[in-house]
Amino acid sequence: MSIDNPKFNHIFVDVYGRHVYWVICPVENFQKLIYNHFGKKVKKSKLEIGYFNVYNYQNDKVCVMWFLTDAIDIITHEVFHCTSWIMKYSNIKLSNSSEEAYAYLIQYIIQQMKL
Repeated sequence: MSIDNPKFNHIFVDVYGRHVYWVICPVENFQKLIYNHFGKKVKKSKLEIGYFNVYNYQNDKVCVMWFLTDAIDIITHEVFHCTSWIMKYSNIKLSNSSEEAYAYLIQYIIQQMKL
């Protein structure tokens, strides 16, 4: 994947039936990618080093993450947002009894990213 012509990477979280799309690229390239895929504009002021949002795509809601670099702290931060949304969407609130499921989902997403 070229950062000049980025494409979304895709992860399907089959346990929860959710799609996750992610990319590492410069801000301007991500803005174009979002507009081309989802018809939405993202203000540059919202894009610093990482970003998470949920978009409607092919009659479904999908998680989208963007990273300026492959810094693990930023990736983990955005993956937590993604995980929280997936779990809330699945009616699993963060609690002592669900904490391990959140941790496994974070681990799964990061492993699938193969950085």
